[in-house]
Amino acid sequence: MKKVLKCCADAVSSALLFIGVLAFLALIYTNHIWGNVYFEQMIIAIMNDYGTIGSHIVGRYILFVFVPACLVTLLCVWKINSNLKLIIISIVLLSYSFRSIKIVEYWRNQSVYSELYEAEYINPKKIEFIFPSKKRNLIVLYLESMEEDYADSSLVGENLLPNLSGYMKENMYFPNFVQMPMQDFTMAAIVSSMCGVPYRVPKGVNTYKIKNFLPHLKCFPQILEENGYENYVLKSTDLNFSQARKFYTLHGFKHLKDRLDIEKEIDLTEHQGTSWGYNDRTYYNLAKAELTKIAAENNPFMFVMVTLDTHGPDIYLDKQCNKRFDDKRDIILCADEMAAEFLDWLKKQDFYADTTVVVIGDHTETGKNNLYPSRKKRKIVNFILNPASDALKKEHNLWSTIDLAPTILNALGIKFDSEGFGLGRSLLQDKPTLYEVYRDRLSNEVLKGSHVYDTFYHKNAK
Repeated sequence: MKKVLKCCADAVSSALLFIGVLAFLALIYTNHIWGNVYFEQMIIAIMNDYGTIGSHIVGRYILFVFVPACLVTLLCVWKINSNLKLIIISIVLLSYSFRSIKIVEYWRNQSVYSELYEAEYINPKKIEFIFPSKKRNLIVLYLESMEEDYADSSLVGENLLPNLSGYMKENMYFPNFVQMPMQDFTMAAIVSSMCGVPYRVPKGVNTYKIKNFLPHLKCFPQILEENGYENYVLKSTDLNFSQARKFYTLHGFKHLKDRLDIEKEIDLTEHQGTSWGYNDRTYYNLAKAELTKIAAENNPFMFVMVTLDTHGPDIYLDKQCNKRFDDKRDIILCADEMAAEFLDWLKKQDFYADTTVVVIGDHTETGKNNLYPSRKKRKIVNFILNPASDALKKEHNLWSTIDLAPTILNALGIKFDSEGFGLGRSLLQDKPTLYEVYRDRLSNEVLKGSHVYDTFYHKNAK
């Protein structure tokens, strides 16, 4: 009997140690390649990306996390002849890991309900939108992890955005950006910029089992669709990743084209950039072809693009770009060059006269940026080309991605009897943004639970 109990105790302590070591190494490796990742982001990734995460990512975790965890566990069990010590080590490793991903903060915030939405949310379903007689086309170009700070030569050695920084100086540009907490990934940027609210997953909601993505939340592409727009998305990656296809389909987009569709026309092996999909040079060429066809149909349209070469962990330097620094700066310079070439092409097209182009970095780089790791307040590239003639920028001290939804509508010349949309406030109107009103408190409030936000998933939530 004693032998049986001893075997059980050994098995339990070894299993706990393995779990602790696995969690610790997974945390270290994740932070290394993606920066600080928190529990809520992990929930989103696990629930939304099951079955769509590339084999290259899984392979890396097996090689750099699972295998070392097995070896470390075997070594510790061999060297430490004490189940109590093994359990203590396990508890220390798990405690450190849980603290780092802020799991306690997540559950605490979700247990406390904020009144922010009750006080500040402007329901777009109750807004009357007045469109100009001549509807303007809209192109939204999300530049992956593109920070305005790359143009600061004191930080990175020289201006890495000579073209984009020129566009920012010459066009409608908004300084004083604030990155909202837990929003430093692409799908969060898409939701917040189109819907005027941050992307959150309420406690107890399993989005993987929900057929729709924020099914009761109305976003501005739906407003455009209801008023005769044809909405398009072109992505060089799999739209099933992060449930992007669900989101776009539900929120006003009928025309979706992603890597799986492109592979029917172009061989990925000859045009691959990062391990996620097609390189940006190929992507921009595809976009030109798509836009030429769309514009010929003479219907007002919205066209969404998301670049990829600057997406970690395996950022990609285009073969036609030079190596000057032999590090990430070469890729930023290359991305700047290709984006500017695409924008210059747009300006030469006949349809450009009736088209507004919004260019934004989707978010700041996840975690610390290794080019300036001590810099905390980082900003995204942003500017609007060719807005409606009556769209005038107002001065705002602080703003975030949620403010883009009403701003973009105003930039199209669309009027509405409100200066905001969702939690966003138009940067072309005088009403202060919520960051200007609440300051740092807003970052805390949006992390808490919300009865209103719950209704975006479940209409009758209480």
